[in-house]
Amino acid sequence: MSTLAQVTSAVSFLSMAVSLWLGCYIVTRSPRSRLAWLAGLTLWSLAGFFVTVLLAIDESTAAPWPGWPLNLSLTLWYHLSLQTLPPEQGTRQRRFLPVVYGLAVLLDALLFQTALIVNGSMPGAGPYTTVFGHGPLFAVWPIFLMGVALLTLVNFRAARQAMRDQVRRKQLNGLVRGTLLSVLAGLYWTVAISLGVSVPALPIALALGLGLGMLGYAIARYSALIDCRILGFDFALSGLLILALAAIYLAATWILFQPAWSIAAAIVVVALTIFTHTSFEFARRLLDWPFVQRPARALRATLRSAALDVVERKSLEDGLRSALAALVAGVDARWGAIALREGEEFVVRASFHWKHTGECLPADRLDVHDLTILPPDATTQPLTVVAPIILERDAMGAILLGQPKGGSAYGESDLDLVAEAADRLAELIRHARQQEANAREIGGLLESFGCD
Repeated sequence: MSTLAQVTSAVSFLSMAVSLWLGCYIVTRSPRSRLAWLAGLTLWSLAGFFVTVLLAIDESTAAPWPGWPLNLSLTLWYHLSLQTLPPEQGTRQRRFLPVVYGLAVLLDALLFQTALIVNGSMPGAGPYTTVFGHGPLFAVWPIFLMGVALLTLVNFRAARQAMRDQVRRKQLNGLVRGTLLSVLAGLYWTVAISLGVSVPALPIALALGLGLGMLGYAIARYSALIDCRILGFDFALSGLLILALAAIYLAATWILFQPAWSIAAAIVVVALTIFTHTSFEFARRLLDWPFVQRPARALRATLRSAALDVVERKSLEDGLRSALAALVAGVDARWGAIALREGEEFVVRASFHWKHTGECLPADRLDVHDLTILPPDATTQPLTVVAPIILERDAMGAILLGQPKGGSAYGESDLDLVAEAADRLAELIRHARQQEANAREIGGLLESFGCD
């Protein structure tokens, strides 16, 4: 196998795996979102293009691969762009969406079943693009491909310009850049097939792979913002886990079945690894839902809302108050508070039927590193539970709770709920402080340029 074929195979294999994983990640994290499902279908569909390239290069593949319906895949991408447009703009184009899908299906059928568009079969592209004989309706094919691709790019740009929220507008940059790369790949290919010349397929695989990667990551971030989730380390950990598992499975199957090893076998192993393991989180949430008590669901919904408030640069204190109210109601506490460390003291930033916001508390009883249950004291409102809010091994604050209304001690489920709230608030506060640091850095840059 030549060096060009090896590099093209490596790029195509990696692009296929990333497209499959991103599609699964987006769908499993936002299973009720139409945007997520359209993004998943787009990524899964276009992963078939890379499979086509891989099987065309693989000399050990016995059965011929008929190619891939790119027209339908590209139409799914166009449909995805409609979901990001403002309602009035999207409605006008949705009227013609059935026509676009119908044309895509018709063109794919004519490509694979007749000689009206190209003469001969539709083999997959190997290291070099295939030269096709032009049929009487050939001109319709590149015009449709580039027309839909350019319209998709225009839609994403329009959606970004129409977004008033700067944070959400930033999330759409990846959609525009990824689609632009894919348009360039499509332009390169359509010019080659229109002129009847054979060119290396590597630029197509590389540009389309990068474009799909940008598209998938942007949709993952945008979906997290819409769903009031913090992407955090979940995205990176999921990718690293899939990478490690796929490497282990590939190595094991290569050792066990080395005489019959082929690229087709590697594709099946990686695809099964991605689909099975990314679905575990979705299955766990689905099966766990009937057993999660209503207070826990209310608290998680409130924390997601607080996360969205922080992302949109609203007051952190408002989010803390909402989360505290949900927690106090969930565990039926007499009172509660959230105090954040400032120097050597803890300052109350959210309070529910206790001290006033802004009061300072001594750190001798609050500086703990594990959820602590304090013995009762003689005060009228005794402090019962201290749940530290820890980030990078440092206690940045604490959740404080008084005695429960229905007894003298909290149950294990209540304490688990408090510990979960502390962990989620730590991530929330970290995100808020990171945004504050970024804002200060931008302010300093503006001052250095003399901007008011």
